[in-house]
Amino acid sequence: EMLSLKALSAAYRVVIIDDAEAMNSHAANAFLKTLEEPPQNSLVILVSGAPDSLPDTIRSRCLTVRFYPLPPELCREVAADKLDMDDADTVLRLAMGRPGIALAGNPLEDIKWFSSVLDDIKRNETKAPWQDRNEIRQWLDIAMLMIRDHAMALITSDSSIRKIWKEALPKGLKGDYEAMAGLFFRLQSIRSLLDFNLNKSITWNYVSSIMRMHIAHA
Repeated sequence: EMLSLKALSAAYRVVIIDDAEAMNSHAANAFLKTLEEPPQNSLVILVSGAPDSLPDTIRSRCLTVRFYPLPPELCREVAADKLDMDDADTVLRLAMGRPGIALAGNPLEDIKWFSSVLDDIKRNETKAPWQDRNEIRQWLDIAMLMIRDHAMALITSDSSIRKIWKEALPKGLKGDYEAMAGLFFRLQSIRSLLDFNLNKSITWNYVSSIMRMHIAHA
């Protein structure tokens, strides 16, 4: 309805739809008409961190523009005067090339929370500590980052990588590079299914079981 109105001063009317993959099938089908016949001088931007989750009918009518993580030196330049420089390297690494995440969130506190949940896994806790789907997604994101970094450390022997995770996983991960890759993709598969309302307890039990297989114990 807003796009059908004439712009007062600007040349275009612009609509930005964030988290576009959250549209269910009914919303996507209703939106399809606008994409097929957009009003004159209008621009519709769909933002999605999981574009493959969008229906083919939506994606086929859009021009894809990919945004890639910034290299470390550019991240540091963007955040140089806004971060505690003692923690800047760690925070920017955890943000994975997304300075907005480093500035808007608190990656170091997120790691402490991640570590506490990991302790529950080590203790074989049966009750899921996650409150909702967003917490599951956040924890899996951090877990996959940790596993990726550990795999990189196995290849490069970069000791600085392990320092970031010393609080989260003091006893380390066990397994070679191939084992880490397998664990990474299993967690990634679970994450891709979260929009299908996975049962929290079943998800916890499964994630716990596969993580315990790769946690090195004293």
